[in-house]
Amino acid sequence: MESDDDYVVLSSHEEYLVNSKSTVPLSLLLCSWDNVEGPKILASWHIKTSRLENDILRTVASLTLSSELSFEVPPTLIKSKYYLLNEQQVCIYAMVFSVESSQRCAGNGIHSLSFILSSRSICLQWIQSVPFDEYLRFIVRSLRVHIKTNLNYYSALGYLSSEFKQFVRYFEDLLDNACTKVEIEDTFLHSDRPPEVTFLRRAIASHLMTSSRTVVIGKTEEKINLMVRTLAVFSSDDEINATCRLAIPYSNYGFCPFLAIQGIICEEPKLEVIDLKLVLRSSYPLTVVNMATREVYQTPLIHEQRPKAWQFWKQSVQTLWLDGAPHDPGCATEYFLPFENPDNLVLCFLSEVSLLRVLPAANIPIYNYVKHFLMLLNKKAKSLIMHAEALRKMDPSCIISTEVLRKDLSIPTESDFFIILSRAERFYKDFDTLVFHSSQSYST
Repeated sequence: MESDDDYVVLSSHEEYLVNSKSTVPLSLLLCSWDNVEGPKILASWHIKTSRLENDILRTVASLTLSSELSFEVPPTLIKSKYYLLNEQQVCIYAMVFSVESSQRCAGNGIHSLSFILSSRSICLQWIQSVPFDEYLRFIVRSLRVHIKTNLNYYSALGYLSSEFKQFVRYFEDLLDNACTKVEIEDTFLHSDRPPEVTFLRRAIASHLMTSSRTVVIGKTEEKINLMVRTLAVFSSDDEINATCRLAIPYSNYGFCPFLAIQGIICEEPKLEVIDLKLVLRSSYPLTVVNMATREVYQTPLIHEQRPKAWQFWKQSVQTLWLDGAPHDPGCATEYFLPFENPDNLVLCFLSEVSLLRVLPAANIPIYNYVKHFLMLLNKKAKSLIMHAEALRKMDPSCIISTEVLRKDLSIPTESDFFIILSRAERFYKDFDTLVFHSSQSYST
């Protein structure tokens, strides 16, 4: 992306135009409620080649804020909204929030930050994904502090300009390299030369334990993308379309915080290619699979990652208040730990898949067996939810022992338990807080 971006002061608001090779509409809109003017546009950011018309911007401002006139937004609440404008062929994902000390306009402190994208299918799936929602919430939480500490919005607009430029890069990346469909024939599950079984088992097990969020790094496109597609078979088609990115040669795309599965080609595949600050923007854990060294690493699992991410944001906010340097969380090599724990679920899965490859007479497609395996995980996850809820009802203040849960549900290993726990998050939001944190939740 080029650096000669444009800054324009319009009669109604400030506008920023960013260079991009993409011609697909993408805009960011910051608005506030004014008691005299109503919904008021403070600033907008656009890709230079696909700027949206002012009428669309005014429509978005009205949609996101007009219904909030009689609604008092609590200081800590970030309210998400989604709209699809068929006539204008755009979709909108907005966050509504309040800033108590804002004095720029005579209003109630209510603001909205809206991403406006093309309504093509990949964009629709993208902005409705959980990683995207979490990414945008982090931006809004930080933006709120910028507005409070600088009442003329100078700091806030500078912060959003930086974030939008980075977002445009992610946007280009996903459009160029999205993994839209996975065929079993293009994965290690069907390959005549799969990697060493222990390595593949660790990669799949850790991927399933870390909420299906994995970065695959290596030197060659073929091996990286084989692993990316292999891990993607454990996700739904919509999840693959929205949050799965293949690796391509001669690109400088790095780690993207709101993609679930992504490949990165690098000359020296090592953990340092992952920006830890971006990892800690998410409350979900992450796996790193190194195809060059056959090593698997993972962050702390979700019950530990959530409070660590929350603490990182609090420390980042503190530096904003003090107008200090950005908070440095340290090095990725100190945060990621090698994953070598054995499990039974993935071991049995890979054993069955290998039999299906050598016994074609069984006439059971590997794809169907993968679906059966996921149904088995879902069934175990729902059983875990029901049992944990029953224990919590019996004694709301009790500390639920994972050993008791494993024993009661006949889960043989700790890795198996966390695979099932991660799967349970799909059916019960913040399920880990029910098990590990009886009275504290880290969601906003």
